[in-house]
Amino acid sequence: MSDHNHSAQTHSEATGEQGRSAIPVDPVDMHDIRIEVAGAARLAIAHLNDAPQTEDALAEAGRLFSEIAALLDRGSPLGPKQWRTDTEPGFDTFFRFDPFMGEYNPIAPPARLRYEGGEVHGTVSCSPAYEGPPGHVHGGIVAGIFDQLLGFANCSFEHLGMTAHLDVDYLAPTPLMTELTLVARPAEVDGRKLVVEGWISAGTTVTAKARGLFIQPRPGMLAAAVAPRTEGPPRS
Repeated sequence: MSDHNHSAQTHSEATGEQGRSAIPVDPVDMHDIRIEVAGAARLAIAHLNDAPQTEDALAEAGRLFSEIAALLDRGSPLGPKQWRTDTEPGFDTFFRFDPFMGEYNPIAPPARLRYEGGEVHGTVSCSPAYEGPPGHVHGGIVAGIFDQLLGFANCSFEHLGMTAHLDVDYLAPTPLMTELTLVARPAEVDGRKLVVEGWISAGTTVTAKARGLFIQPRPGMLAAAVAPRTEGPPRS
């Protein structure tokens, strides 16, 4: 699936509903700067989880992070993003903020996925922030990458389904700081049900494989799930 170019957007005004979450649409095209900022934050997170630090460096980092948090605080309640489907493709926005493949999301590795020849192919490299066993990716992160990989596949195959079951086989430790190869393809289709299988490789070694069952929501269920909230959660 190719990346979409973001055109200039008009800033979304408040709806008047108390506490409603802001729609993640920028007032102008800030695609490149969002990627740059997320990348810098991602690198900072990796360093926090890797190299030994001095007390002075950590104290200064804490001060700077507090300033950044205050700078980015727009005053609206923290909560789920609302999709802007009238001027921007909903899933394009959604995936850009995704915790596993979102290039705008600093906690995402991020995985790079594309639809090619009836399959989904991609790559990902995990920093020390995702470490489980020494030098290797945490098993929960591997499972999360699979959930995103197989879920992206079922969307690419025009079968918008929600994860119902996910089986992961861990065949070998998955290394950190290594470009991993991701592949997913449909295995079975039965009405609203789609089974997708995939695997992760480090070089020529398959480190894990997965099989997921995705079920299309009944009419109206998805719309209800992403309906605007009228009340946000407490701010941290």
